[in-house]
Amino acid sequence: MRTSRVGVAVLTAGVVLGSACSSSKSGPSPTAAVQAAVTASMAARTVQERVTAVTPTSSGQTTSKASGGYSFTAREGTFNVDTGDILGKVDVLVKDSNLYINLPASIAQTLAKGKTWVSADLNNPPQIPATGNLTVLAAAADPSRSFQLLADGMTTASKVGPDQVDGQPVTHYRATLDLNKAKAAAPAATQPLVQSEISLLGPGVSGVTDDVYLGTDGKIVRLVGNVDFSGGKAAPSPKTTGINTADYSGYGSTVMVNIPPGAQVVDAAKLLGQISQ
Repeated sequence: MRTSRVGVAVLTAGVVLGSACSSSKSGPSPTAAVQAAVTASMAARTVQERVTAVTPTSSGQTTSKASGGYSFTAREGTFNVDTGDILGKVDVLVKDSNLYINLPASIAQTLAKGKTWVSADLNNPPQIPATGNLTVLAAAADPSRSFQLLADGMTTASKVGPDQVDGQPVTHYRATLDLNKAKAAAPAATQPLVQSEISLLGPGVSGVTDDVYLGTDGKIVRLVGNVDFSGGKAAPSPKTTGINTADYSGYGSTVMVNIPPGAQVVDAAKLLGQISQ
């Protein structure tokens, strides 16, 4: 029996429509959903955020908190940071790869010869005295870095299910990141972001798992980075997992950053004698 061209066309159309309906019902894959959320979030140009960084130490852990805003287009942000007993509350600015820390008066007079800001290169962060895990906090507070690391380093993703963040309905995904993949996959334009994010996380990082919470608009509402500092050891002791939690809101809101004049800034590396003066 021969099948007419009309019959073939009808059968073909039926297969295509059936596939489209099936795809529509199942929705995008978890990996595609997370990738799309990264794109949508950064396309919003700006964001407000609250960040908490918990980093393991030899005697326990260090916790720092920050709140403020970041501009993806200008690549700059302004935050008020609570370092606890380390420095108390300080103002911190991010501009491109530069971190600016507003020093307390006592430290400004004794270490910085009266200059009120210290700067650090986030692409090559020095160990700044008495700042605890401030550079780790900066890694979490600069969403362009953490988002790019997520996009370039994601190897697998799974949909955990519906959840809530501050009473807002969200969809919870869990993504596993491979830092070597991130370094290899990042295009030339974003290589510096990925490389510096890995450097800021610190030595001994063997893996990162991100819990990603997406709002109904498809943007990232919360990103929880679980950072393994064990260096690949099966049963590290003491606990070597750091947790960076960032809550995002106010996408598209105004973010104003005033970078301090050079006369008021001392380079952290010069301050520590790590580079020639």
